[in-house]
Amino acid sequence: MIPPGVLAACDRVKPAVSISNPGQGTTQSGTITVSANASDNDQVKQVQFYLDGSPLGGADTVAPFSVSLNTAGLSSGGHSVYAIATDRVGNTQQSATVSWTAADQHAPGGSITSPGYQATVTGTITLAASTSDDVGVTSIQYQIDGSNVGGAVGAGGTQNYDTHYLGVGWHTVYAIIRDAAGNQTTVSSPFYVNNQPPGSSYLSLGPFEYYGWEYCDYYPNFNPNGKAFHPGNGYMPGNPNPTYYNMQGQLWCAHLNDTQDPGTTCFLGLWINSNPGGSPDANYTIGSPGAPAASGWFGMSGGEYVRCERWTNQPDVTPTDEVRVNYRFVPKYSS
Repeated sequence: MIPPGVLAACDRVKPAVSISNPGQGTTQSGTITVSANASDNDQVKQVQFYLDGSPLGGADTVAPFSVSLNTAGLSSGGHSVYAIATDRVGNTQQSATVSWTAADQHAPGGSITSPGYQATVTGTITLAASTSDDVGVTSIQYQIDGSNVGGAVGAGGTQNYDTHYLGVGWHTVYAIIRDAAGNQTTVSSPFYVNNQPPGSSYLSLGPFEYYGWEYCDYYPNFNPNGKAFHPGNGYMPGNPNPTYYNMQGQLWCAHLNDTQDPGTTCFLGLWINSNPGGSPDANYTIGSPGAPAASGWFGMSGGEYVRCERWTNQPDVTPTDEVRVNYRFVPKYSS
C-alpha cells in the first residue's frame, strides 16, 4: 500500500459509488436498509448517505456501506437518496440520485363534531366528524354503541340517526376513518339520550252504587242476577306514538266500603275488550276492607273498551272510592 504522504501527491482518482437499495422507482414501507456499493483505486474511507438532500445518519466507515431508515416516519410519497464516497486522501464522488416512494403508512386523524361531547339529545340527530390525512380520507363508518349506522360515507359525509331506538341514558358514537391505503383511526364521543315517552295517566270509571237485593253465591260461581254493571263504560285513549312506545294498562280500584254489614263480601271486576256476559280478559277482586288494589301491567294498543262489574251478597248504597285503568308508555327499544 502506498503511504498516505506519497499517495496524496499523486492520487487524483475519485472513488466509484452507487446506490444498491432502494431501487429506482420502487415503493417502500416499514424499516429498510439504504445501501451503496463503493470502491477506490486505493481505499474507501467512508460513505455518507443523504435523504432528500440531508445527511442520513453518520458516515459509514466499514463495508458493506449501509444505514437503516424507517419509512413510516416519512411523509407519504416521493423521496430520494444518494451517497458520497470519500477515499483516504480526500477524493470524493457523489452517486446518482435514486428516486423512490414511501407508502402511505399514516393513520388519518379526526374527531366527532356531532353530537357534541356529552351533549343531551332527543329525536333524530346528525352524526358528523372532521377528518385529516396526508393523502386523503376515503370513507367514514359511523357506529353507535358498536353497531353500524348505515353504510360508510365519504370524507365529510354525515348520517342521520333516530335516537328513539336507544334507551334513555349514556351512549357512544364512533367514527371509523379510513384512507386509500387502508390505514384507519377510530374516534369516539359520549352523548346522553333523553327521549321522554308520552305522559302517563288514567281513565277513571268513577264510583258506582248497588241498589236492592240480588243474591250471589260466591265468586266466581255467582248468580248472573247478582251483577251490577258500571253505568259509565269507557274507551282507553290511543297510543300517540306506537312506533317507539308500547302502551300498558293496569286495573286499579279503591276498596268497596260496604256499610250495611261489616261481614259483606264484595267482588269488583274490570273487563277489557269483553262484551257483557263474556269471559273477562283481565280482572281482580276485593273481598274485605283494605287499601286500594291493582293488577299487574299488561299490554294495550289504545282504544280498548273497558267495563266494570260488581257482585255482593248484601245490598249497598255506598259508592266505591274510585275505579280506573292506569296507563303508561314504555320504550320499545332500550340499551
